Amino acid sequence: MKYILPLIINRRRTNYLDLKNRVSQEPESFVIELPLMDNPFTILSVDKSKNMQALINNAGDVPLHHLHFSVAFDETNALLSIKLSSSVNTSFVTESLEEENDWKNPGKVQPKAQKAAAQQQVSFVLGQVKYTCVDNTSEFKIEGSYIDHIAEGAIEQDFIRCQFIYEVNAKAYQSELHFYLAHASCFHHFGLDFGSESSQLKVSGYQPVGHNYQKRTKSKNLFEMVKDFKGMTEGNQEFIQHESNTDFIKSIFFLKKKLTNFSLKDKFIKNEDELKFLVKNNELNSTLTNQFHQLSNLKLAHKHGEILRFMDFQAIQGERVRSLSLDDLKNQAYSTILKSFIEATIQHVIEEDSLRNYIRFTILVPNIYSIHEVANTKEVINDIFRSLQQTPAYEGQIRAWEVVTVSESDAAFLGYFDQGLHHINPNKYYIIIDCGKGTTDFSIIQTSANNAKKIKSLYRNGFAGAGNLISYAFFESMIDFVIKNANDPAATKAFFQTLEKSEKAQMNRIFEKLESLKFQYSNKSNTAQRTVENNWNAAESGDATLKNFASSEITAAVQTLSLLLEKVDGFYDWGGYIENACEAITANIIENIKGVISNTNKSLDCDGILLTGRGFLFKPLLEKLKGRLTSELGFAANLIKMPEDASQLKAICLDGIFTNGYVIHPELVGFPIHISTKPQVAVADTSKPKFPAFFDFILRLANLQDNYDEAKNSYRIDKLDSLKFLIGNTLYTVADNIFYDNKWVESVDLIFTKDGFYARNLDKDNKVKGYSNLVQNSAIDNVTLQYLIPSLFPAKIDTNYIQALKQDVPEPDHELANLMSLLPD
Repeated sequence: MKYILPLIINRRRTNYLDLKNRVSQEPESFVIELPLMDNPFTILSVDKSKNMQALINNAGDVPLHHLHFSVAFDETNALLSIKLSSSVNTSFVTESLEEENDWKNPGKVQPKAQKAAAQQQVSFVLGQVKYTCVDNTSEFKIEGSYIDHIAEGAIEQDFIRCQFIYEVNAKAYQSELHFYLAHASCFHHFGLDFGSESSQLKVSGYQPVGHNYQKRTKSKNLFEMVKDFKGMTEGNQEFIQHESNTDFIKSIFFLKKKLTNFSLKDKFIKNEDELKFLVKNNELNSTLTNQFHQLSNLKLAHKHGEILRFMDFQAIQGERVRSLSLDDLKNQAYSTILKSFIEATIQHVIEEDSLRNYIRFTILVPNIYSIHEVANTKEVINDIFRSLQQTPAYEGQIRAWEVVTVSESDAAFLGYFDQGLHHINPNKYYIIIDCGKGTTDFSIIQTSANNAKKIKSLYRNGFAGAGNLISYAFFESMIDFVIKNANDPAATKAFFQTLEKSEKAQMNRIFEKLESLKFQYSNKSNTAQRTVENNWNAAESGDATLKNFASSEITAAVQTLSLLLEKVDGFYDWGGYIENACEAITANIIENIKGVISNTNKSLDCDGILLTGRGFLFKPLLEKLKGRLTSELGFAANLIKMPEDASQLKAICLDGIFTNGYVIHPELVGFPIHISTKPQVAVADTSKPKFPAFFDFILRLANLQDNYDEAKNSYRIDKLDSLKFLIGNTLYTVADNIFYDNKWVESVDLIFTKDGFYARNLDKDNKVKGYSNLVQNSAIDNVTLQYLIPSLFPAKIDTNYIQALKQDVPEPDHELANLMSLLPD
């Protein structure tokens, strides 16, 4: 039971504060940068055109313009108490439509709310800062300003608590926030992109220039920082995690199969030698792989642990041995890797003798994350800073920190603006598509009619499937060529058994070669096929050729395959796997965008389709997407933009983290899409592209009907023929079955909270009759699980996942088939 109070923190990020009748959660902390000039700064504000939403039976939402905010300050405890109560006189108050008209009706005379005779204002002083609380008809805000002069260093009384209390029906609902004021000399902003293929990090801070401070943002070489932190002195080229000519560290990590003194209650892997961050090229052999598992894509592993059960671990405590899966260990592994990244950065950035450092840590997250996964990521990072703060090595150095998560595609939009790659105009909408290695994320962002820097998200979502999917398609196509030329079934079977047991170093070399062949990929034509096949057939290693490779149990060795591939040029799409992968990625993007723009205000024009992510380095995917955007959605080709510098395709997301002047919504990632389950008549479509059934399933899920309204934090459901929602590539259902009784339900809406999305049953007076959270529909998710291997672990070979070995994709079970038959075609 709670009320949800919408706030804006420091004019830069939204926050939905839970006011509960039992305060149990740990207060969230924020780092506020003190201005470099004698200007006031806003700590928080409340937009009174919004509602405070209720998750309480028989209660209704509370229009914030009906509330009065009274303030009391306890200097001893640095506690600011803010009580919300009904206004003594609300006759002069009418709901402000200014913001709504600012978005929807450019040029129209804006109706203004009548204002009270005078706004209420309370001020108090704490140390060097004067705080002013202002309550008027349009907003409540807390501002700070220097009393005398600009502080030259960290201020002593830098901490203030803000407690919100709302009393109604003899009950008090409350919550608390903590704020730390950071001077420029001790403020550090870390931005991390924990990537599927490689990770990168940037640091922003202020450097003294004479008597002033200047803000600077620099990309840090994460590989070299981790290498230095681990005490490694060997040359960079000796490590498989090194990526030449970049500041990245390849996301290749190994976890020991037998862990000593490990407990599931542990937050981190205790023994450092059991989690390998840096592996030299000559170490990647059977000795390593017999003792260690290479970890899968940790951005996705937390969501798809079931499919990774082939990775078996053991926890050894004395004589007790316990079997574990990656699902049991993924959180500890993820936390330990992040801890090393953060510690390596702190060691490199913060001086040993510096005290009272204030850190804002922002991490990019894919749009397929649920609110629970976002919250877990934030909690992991908070745990890391808590542990570091209590470590003797960092005693007194870390005064406070703030953790922020940002959508990868939203950050890319801000990066375009920050780097001057595209001019952002008012009263337009922009489509951002970020296709990396593991996930494809997309956002549709609208600028307001009167201010291009005032933005809101119309839509945000994503799916697992990007560059790694195409890489795996290259592997499957290569296998198709080998099978096509094989004439000894026993040798072919032996070859696949060899693949499954091959050393990691050999498989990595094969995939590295396939990655390079992406840039020699030939278009489909008989001439291209003959040219490539002649080149492949001419490759020899001893008695083995690619044509006779799987025709003899002697020649069919992975090492031989690796040597042969080094001698070939060009690539052809045998079996059509590459075309299918590109079609699946493109069609999923197009279907998502199509559904949203069909519901977009027709007075708005699209002013740019902004592409990011290294998946677009594969030109056939890029050209296919461009073609569909222009031919199917009718966009002009000149709207489609992409950075000219290939390195910017990945780096631009991090640039967006440090862009100022925009209010972002860090908690909300994927937007829910209402899926109708009305049976629909199947229509024959002879033009349907050829791709596996699981991609068809994803596309049918992506047949959109409407989109969530972030500005109102509400989604009104008018036609209650289903309560199923697609968020990312996961289907969610309402937990409480009372919502499925149409006779009982009068009106339903969906609202966002820090605990996830909730469906509410409202009566004719808009009072809450009942509410229920959304839960993941695991049955639906299992349909796609077995096909996520390319995104989770592209170099893991298992004959169950090689499509070239199968004529048809297995049919799902009957229960699942019945449910799928209800989904829109």
